[in-house]
Amino acid sequence: MRKSYYILLCFIFCPQLSFGQEITQFDVFAGRYDYLAIGNTLNAQENGNNNPCELLLESTATLDLEPDQTIIAAYLYWAGSGTGDFEIVLNDLPITAERTFADAIDDTRPFFAAFTDITTQVIETGIGDYTFGGLDLSDVLPTYCPSGTNFAGWSIIVVYEDLSLPLNQVNIFDGLESVSQFDNNLTIELNNLNVLDNEDAKIGFLAWEGDANLAVEETLSINGNLLSNPPLNPVNNQFNGTNSFTEANDLYNMDIDVYNIENNIDVGDTSAIIELTSGQDFVMINTIITVLNSQLPDAIVEINDVETSCDTRDIQITYTVTNQGTDVLPSNTSIAFYGNGINTGTDVLIAAIPMGESQTNIVTIAIDTLIPEVFSLIAIADDPATVVESNEENNESLPFSVNLTSIDLLEIIPLELCDDNSNDGITIFNLEPPAQTALNGQDDILVSYYISELDALIEENPIVDPTIYENITNPQTIFLRFQSTIDPNCVRIEPLVLEVLYQPVIPSLDPLEICDDSANDGIATFNLLEQSASITNGQTAVSISYYTSLQEAEDGVNSIVVPDMFTNTINPQTIYCRLQSETSTICYDVNFFDVIVSPIGSVIALPNLIACNEGFGIGTFDLTQIEDIANLGPYQFITGYYLNPQDAQQQVNAISDPFSYTNTMENEIIYIRIEDDDILDCYELAQFVLEIENCPPFVPQGFSPNGDAINDTFEITGLKNVFDYDLLIYSRLGNLIYKGDNNVDFWDGIPNQGLGGTQAPTGVYYWVLYLNDSNFKDMTGWVYLNR
Repeated sequence: MRKSYYILLCFIFCPQLSFGQEITQFDVFAGRYDYLAIGNTLNAQENGNNNPCELLLESTATLDLEPDQTIIAAYLYWAGSGTGDFEIVLNDLPITAERTFADAIDDTRPFFAAFTDITTQVIETGIGDYTFGGLDLSDVLPTYCPSGTNFAGWSIIVVYEDLSLPLNQVNIFDGLESVSQFDNNLTIELNNLNVLDNEDAKIGFLAWEGDANLAVEETLSINGNLLSNPPLNPVNNQFNGTNSFTEANDLYNMDIDVYNIENNIDVGDTSAIIELTSGQDFVMINTIITVLNSQLPDAIVEINDVETSCDTRDIQITYTVTNQGTDVLPSNTSIAFYGNGINTGTDVLIAAIPMGESQTNIVTIAIDTLIPEVFSLIAIADDPATVVESNEENNESLPFSVNLTSIDLLEIIPLELCDDNSNDGITIFNLEPPAQTALNGQDDILVSYYISELDALIEENPIVDPTIYENITNPQTIFLRFQSTIDPNCVRIEPLVLEVLYQPVIPSLDPLEICDDSANDGIATFNLLEQSASITNGQTAVSISYYTSLQEAEDGVNSIVVPDMFTNTINPQTIYCRLQSETSTICYDVNFFDVIVSPIGSVIALPNLIACNEGFGIGTFDLTQIEDIANLGPYQFITGYYLNPQDAQQQVNAISDPFSYTNTMENEIIYIRIEDDDILDCYELAQFVLEIENCPPFVPQGFSPNGDAINDTFEITGLKNVFDYDLLIYSRLGNLIYKGDNNVDFWDGIPNQGLGGTQAPTGVYYWVLYLNDSNFKDMTGWVYLNR
């Protein structure tokens, strides 16, 4: 019995990309089988050598079999120059190619080959002549004749049974691969062989476009051993227009060759390496056939049918196991079944299966709940493996699609809608879309909707209009009744969960406003997160993102990456915020607020602060007195006192003690920074002048020059280095005893006029003070000296 690999290989020639198709196993036969090949060329003579550029309209070959040889299979191959003619005639019967192949020497010279299974026709016709025709390559031949690559031909490969033969494995490999002076090495690996005895082992080739007069480094080898069949196929020119079956040497530009390889393959081999070389001739290998002695079973399994019932996971499987090997497949060989890759049950063969025979069994298997209702079922023969087979790679059946119920539903996804701003958990639902999605296009299912599962079961109180259903609880479960119109007894009740999701709500937002920096360019850096509390407004399980466009906020894309360091690009600028529910991707709200950069104005001039001259234009000021005259607003406050505007802007080097500040120069300017609690980071600069004026001096009425360092001199404050004064002191008798000015120390009780040098006694003395200032009158008075 044979195993067929039903793989449709439709190749479209595309020389710009790649040439040829890899030769792989196409069919295998196991039994007392052998093969032969017939065929003929459509070339009247070998191409090239300025021979006529034409092809025969038809050619004939004869099939001859012994009386005890029975045809098992017959495969027709044909090939030629060009991209192909796939409609031909064999013995006046039209033939269409079932599979095609393509190869090329280069981009301008493609070639084709074709295949059709003609087993029925050959069995009906039997032995005799086979005439091939109907191949029309006249349009392409002129392109190929100048290079001697115009050809066409055909061959029939016949597999036959002969009970006198040993048990053989006949493998047919096909494809289209080439060797030439441009690519002068070709290696083909043949797999899935099983060599039990290499006696009479043989290998055959169907090749195209070989030339008898080209024998440049042309070799054929198997497993490293050169093949030849002299004189028909010399070791250096195997592909030379010959037929090993008929000994013919006039198959111009095609070869039907077979070689004995019993010394080139070993018992136990499962593969063989074919190697071809050519230094000039272009040769295409289309088909390779091996005949090897083999005696092992080979199980293949096919799932014929699967019966299911509504609302049950039990299935009844009808399957057939065929032994296509050359030995008996034993009883109790296990057959395992897999649903979506999960082992869901096994069966065993009731009886042994002789070679070439089959056994059909029926088994009931419960499908595991891990497997969905719609799944792919496969059967695997000899699983777990306990039987040695000729081919261990063909035990798996083709997948069989199983539907456990006549009502095939996709998952019913809960229906979620966002609430309105009321967030009362009540809204309007359209119940139909989830049901239609679950049906996935099925039109033989009726759907009705119910508030309770009992109503759905007994078909009472359906929801009248499921497109405008208002939920009564949140969440709420609605029950969908699916009923087959084909089998009304097949019903499925499925829940549909309705849930009204919390709708985040963003209230109206105040702008974020900050003061510009010294550049005063309307550009500043904002911390947008300062709006977080206002945006959430106490709402939880929400997240905030910020955007520069409304559309991006609605789409939730391209959010501001670092919202706490956002630099505006225009002033003012609108920022859009998205408040997203963290429990639902569909519920969100979008609102906006402005970011505003307030400009910094010019420095404000405030009234002067005045202090008395303490000498040399120096005075002591309480700078905080400016607060009483600066007309500060309700949210404004002074943050510091500075000697220059730059320090005030940067808030560095502030005057440490503004309550008692001594100026360093006349008309010194002091700068203050006024901030506003109502506008973040916004401030104003103001300035005022420290003005010094001469004040009336203070004259004490006594002093005690006794050396205790307390009131030891008659010191008049606000006088020295303030006025250009003259001070005269007289005794009670009217005598001048002291004369002083800015260059003389205050009187210490020792006369510096008259005789001088003697301490004045305790008593009252009179003084006259000439201030020499037109703004002030001269002063007179008395002082008591106490010793």
